[in-house]
Order: sequence, then structure tokens, then C-alpha cells
Amino acid sequence: MKKLFHLMVLVAALQAVSAWGAVVYFSGPSFYIPPNTDPVSLDMNQDGISDVSFSAEMLETLDYPSSAASLICNVSPDNGAQLLATNSYAQILATGRQIGDSKSWNSSDLLLTTTTWNLQNGTSSGWSGPLGAVGAGFLGIQFLAADGIHYG
Repeated sequence: MKKLFHLMVLVAALQAVSAWGAVVYFSGPSFYIPPNTDPVSLDMNQDGISDVSFSAEMLETLDYPSSAASLICNVSPDNGAQLLATNSYAQILATGRQIGDSKSWNSSDLLLTTTTWNLQNGTSSGWSGPLGAVGAGFLGIQFLAADGIHYG
């Protein structure tokens, strides 16, 4: 019997800040990211263009039945957007952290979290990576809109 694992991203409220300082809030959706499917995209400023995508990949050993499986969850900036990063890891920010001009903006796929299960004895490595280390937090994003650079 195989278990299906999902990463759930809860977006309680999104904030987009324009270059002029206007703040716009809107309720974001909660959504699941099923492994090994197309990424789930998020349109931060609701202009019909994806700004960030989330994906999950499940890897299993080739033995039968599988003795181990790993779930790797990534985040990717889309369409010229950038995310705050440290090397190839997404930075997970605390509530209230200010973002803006930074040398840490990255336009590559970034690791959010990963875990590995031993399917023979039911144990897990626990969640690791930047999101796994803190359990909950925020991503910093810089994206383009018709009126310039926005942050969220």
C-alpha cells in the first residue's frame, strides 16, 4: 500500500507593495501541491500572469515494495520575478520582516523543504531545508507589474 503525500501551502493573506509604497492586500487561496504533477502557480497581483510556482517531486527506491521515498519541494519565480534566497535555498522570513532592495534576490528554482521516509519501518527523517527548519514563515518576492517593481 502506497501513501500519497502532499505539500499544502496556506496563503492566508498576500501583500503586494508597489515601488511607491501603496499596499494592496487580498486573500490568497490554500492549495495542495501533489507530487510529480505540474507546478501550482500563484498570481500575486492578479494580472493573469504567474509570479511564483510551487512544485513537489516524490522519489522512491527501485526495490519492490519500495523501501524508501523522498519528497522534495521547490519554489520557482516566474516571468521575471525573483525570490529572496541564500545560495539555492529559499529564505524563509519571519512576520514583519522588511524586504526591498537586496543582493539576495534570485531567479532560479529554490529548495523549500524535503523529507525522507523509511517505508519498511514507518520512520521519517523529519522535514529539513529552510522551511523544514522553521516550520512556518514567508517568502520574499520581487515581481514586475505595469507600474513597476512590486514586493510581496
